[in-house]
Amino acid sequence: MNVTKDSSMKLTQKDRLRLSEQAALRLIRLQEDTSKEAREDYLAWSRLSAHHVHEMLFAQAVVTELDGMDPLRTIDVDALPTLPELASTPLDSHLAQTEIMPQRRRHWPRIAALAASIVIAVFGWAFFGTMWFDANTYVTAVGEQRSVKLEDSSVMVLNTATRAKVEFSGTRRAIRLLEGEALFMVRHDPSRPFAVSTNSSTVVAVGTQFNVYQRADTTRVSVIEGVVRIDTGAAKQSSTVAAEPVRAAGQAARLNAGDEAIIHDGLVARAEQPDVQRAVAWRTRQLVFRDRELSEVATEFNRYNKTKIVVEGDALRARSISGVFEADDTQPLIDFLRSNAELEIVDGKDEILIRRKDTHDDRMQ
Repeated sequence: MNVTKDSSMKLTQKDRLRLSEQAALRLIRLQEDTSKEAREDYLAWSRLSAHHVHEMLFAQAVVTELDGMDPLRTIDVDALPTLPELASTPLDSHLAQTEIMPQRRRHWPRIAALAASIVIAVFGWAFFGTMWFDANTYVTAVGEQRSVKLEDSSVMVLNTATRAKVEFSGTRRAIRLLEGEALFMVRHDPSRPFAVSTNSSTVVAVGTQFNVYQRADTTRVSVIEGVVRIDTGAAKQSSTVAAEPVRAAGQAARLNAGDEAIIHDGLVARAEQPDVQRAVAWRTRQLVFRDRELSEVATEFNRYNKTKIVVEGDALRARSISGVFEADDTQPLIDFLRSNAELEIVDGKDEILIRRKDTHDDRMQ
């Protein structure tokens, strides 16, 4: 995400309140309106300054917290104080007056907007910076992508639903990929190797471009340019890594440009048919599949879309599929599957179920 305006100037409390309300309202609109116009408005507003980015992330955090506190949306927002009332009386007095009312879902968007303003007004920017927002942690929401220029002029591009924590010092450049996927374009600096760590490995580069995709139990590394070293810190070997298996803790496998590797359970395995361009096709919001299981195809689409694809049955999940798709548009895939007479497609509110017709018929008997 490119920030276009200077964000060094300090904001007044009034400005913070205004920005927090704007962020919350845009976030709520994006949740209720999945159109291209709503998404473009969301991204354009976020790009205006670093303050806008911070407020948008904060609003997302507030909505997440409120979801956990009141998942059934039962809070009566009419019983909550207005901002002028909040400023004139203690916070605990207002909290004591808040009542729980049955099924008042229609007021919930106002709660999110009000909550963002309340926390900023009462606790201030310092609390926001230390408790709600870590300036060194970068996050993308479902369907969002973000480009970050790091302090050494390296560039980190986050894919959808990704979290990464940056820890730079005078002697080290370290990034922790907490979840998701990111592309790194590393500025050459032999005195400070650039290290990206995941749950299963550490990828070290001096000056290169590489992609790291962390899944639940595996990490995939794709090298576009230069050379990287993968260290799992595990005393294991992998017969599929022909060049340099991981022999002991501290020793590493080496990947050159065009190579890909999958790390699982401490083992590094080279991809038999590497395709680094496919691996970074997400930069143009494309998904490229070559003989991939339908379960994996569904998983990839689900990373980018709120309506989830659910595949029922082990045999169907294992069926291979190939194709190039737009990450934000599941319809071509669904239309392709719907053309198969053996399959049944059930459209729900929040999910699309794919199953074999005979499996469904067997259940009905």
